[in-house]
Amino acid sequence: MTLPVGKRIPDEPRFLRGFTLLELMLVVVIMGIMVAVSIPSFSGVFAQTRLTTATSSLASALGFAGRLAVMERLSCRLNCDTQQGTYWLSIEKDPLEAPGTYSKPDGHLGKDRSLPQGIKISKMLTPRGVSPEQEKYICASPNGKMEEALLYLTNEKGEIYTIFTSKTFSRVKTFDYEYQPQREKASG
Repeated sequence: MTLPVGKRIPDEPRFLRGFTLLELMLVVVIMGIMVAVSIPSFSGVFAQTRLTTATSSLASALGFAGRLAVMERLSCRLNCDTQQGTYWLSIEKDPLEAPGTYSKPDGHLGKDRSLPQGIKISKMLTPRGVSPEQEKYICASPNGKMEEALLYLTNEKGEIYTIFTSKTFSRVKTFDYEYQPQREKASG
C-alpha cells in the first residue's frame, strides 16, 4: 500500500490477518471426522468399565455379607433379582424362634442396589438355588463360611466376568472371563 506522499506502509504479517472461512470449515470437518471415528472405541471402553465396576461392587457386597454374618452371629444373605438387575442384603431375624426368616437390615445396609445400565447377571449357580420367594441368594453363616457359588455378569458386548465364592472363610474371587472351577474326580 502506498500513501499519497509516496511512502509505502509495509503489509501486515500473515499471522495478524486471521483465517479465511474456507480454512475454518476445513478444520471443523477434519475434527468432526476424528470424533466420529473415535466414538465407537470409547463406547467399548465404557461398557467394559461398567462391567468391571459392577463385578467389584457385587463382590464387595458378598464379602461384606460374610463379615456381617460373623459380626452379628446370624446368617446373612446376598439376594439377587436377576430379572431386575438388583441385589440387597438380608439378615436372619431369630434362628431360635423363627429359623429361616430373613429381613433387610435398617438404614443404608438394607438399601437395594442396582447394576449399571447394560450389565446383567446372566447366570447364578448356588447349591440351593432359589428361595421360597423366588429370589436367588448366597448365604453366609456365622461360622465364617459361605455357600460356594458362581455369578456370571455380562455387558451388551457379550463380555463375561465371574464372581466365585468358596466355602473357606467367605473368600470371594473375581475373574475377567467365564471361570469354570475344576471339580475333583471321585476315586473309586
